[in-house]
Parts: sequence; structure tokens; C-alpha cells
Amino acid sequence: MADDASRIAGGMSVEERQLIAARVEELAVKVDRLERLIARLVAEPATSRPAVNAPR
Repeated sequence: MADDASRIAGGMSVEERQLIAARVEELAVKVDRLERLIARLVAEPATSRPAVNAPR
């Protein structure tokens, strides 16, 4: 996979690589937040959350 990445990156400008690196960092932050949210929800008892399809 690293070989593919370096082959693809070979045709990119420095600016393009920097933009991609910045976007990857933004996505990594979002993934981290989602992982923490999921961990919190999994640890929380199901009865403390309203059901998604609860009748109104």
C-alpha cells in the first residue's frame, strides 16, 4: 500500500500533498471524536437513552 501511495503522490505537487495531508488530519480528528462518542454510548446503559423508534 505504501508503494501505491508513493507512486500516486509522485505525480502531485507539493501544494496538493499539503492539502491532502491537512484533510487527512481533519478526518483523523473526526474519527477520534466518533470513537470517543461510540465508546461513551456503548458504556452507557441502554435504559438511559431514548429509543430511536419510540412511539410518541
